[in-house]
Amino acid sequence: MTFKRTTKFPIHTLAILAVQHGRELGVDISTNAEVLGEIVQRPAMGAVVSRLATGELCEEHDFFILEALEDDLAKHISMELISTEVVPYLVGETDDETFWRTREVSTYSERGMQALLLQKSLQRFFETWRQLDHQVKAERLVSGLRF
Repeated sequence: MTFKRTTKFPIHTLAILAVQHGRELGVDISTNAEVLGEIVQRPAMGAVVSRLATGELCEEHDFFILEALEDDLAKHISMELISTEVVPYLVGETDDETFWRTREVSTYSERGMQALLLQKSLQRFFETWRQLDHQVKAERLVSGLRF
């Protein structure tokens, strides 16, 4: 009985997604430069954006720069908060009663909304990259095992 490896497709798919999300992130950072201000003007950030735009996956020090961007975005977003309100929403109902819950809904300025979208793009890239990293490490581990 031969053992057929079936893990290549997910790794390749994750690699494609990581490159795609990286390119999208590079575009998002470039197009939101006015929102980010001085953050994007740092030379190191320009180098990271260039690598992302060309489809190169980040090097380890690039992640430190992107994590600093994530921290700066969080601060920026909190400063752009206009208001917060508690909004009810219907969860379900029976013949006799309805079930409601509430959620907090925040309203941000236009710049805050742009920063939120950039934050989501950054988080999507990080999540895809982490999944790819885990898959690659698992593949190495499995290929090193002897049965």
